[in-house]
Amino acid sequence: MMLTITAIDRQRQWRRFFCQIDEFEMAFDILNGIVRQGDQPISALVTDEGGRIELPTEVFDESPLSAPVRALKQDWELILSRPIREVSEEREPDADWFHRLLALRQTRVEQLQDTLSQMQELLRTTRKEMPNGPYKARLMERYQRLVDRYTHLLAQAQAAYQTVLFRKADV
Repeated sequence: MMLTITAIDRQRQWRRFFCQIDEFEMAFDILNGIVRQGDQPISALVTDEGGRIELPTEVFDESPLSAPVRALKQDWELILSRPIREVSEEREPDADWFHRLLALRQTRVEQLQDTLSQMQELLRTTRKEMPNGPYKARLMERYQRLVDRYTHLLAQAQAAYQTVLFRKADV
């Protein structure tokens, strides 16, 4: 990477200089060193094969930045290198969690039972009350598909409810 700096020195002369840097953080330390000498950086530009980045020269105030930035970089690299633990490894769900989940599953089962009952009633009413014809056949076919669908959803919801009950017994 190349660091290009334009600055005004202590004698009020404009200076422009370039230097090769290995790490981005080195640019921070160089700019802070210029400020520490009493010079005023006007612009700073880091270029490499990926593009160019203009550094805000007004933020440099003589304090070294590379060490804290490197420490921060090491911290986040360490955090990112750790494997993500499963929720069950972090902590076991508490009893309140099970009660809420159980109530949710139970409510879902009850809602599906109500909907299934309504669909079955629509099917019975249509079969009994509506005159025969293509419209009745299509409507009954549609209601039967809905009854089948809600029967399947209800079975899934009941299985999920049983799973929670079984898990609660283990805890």
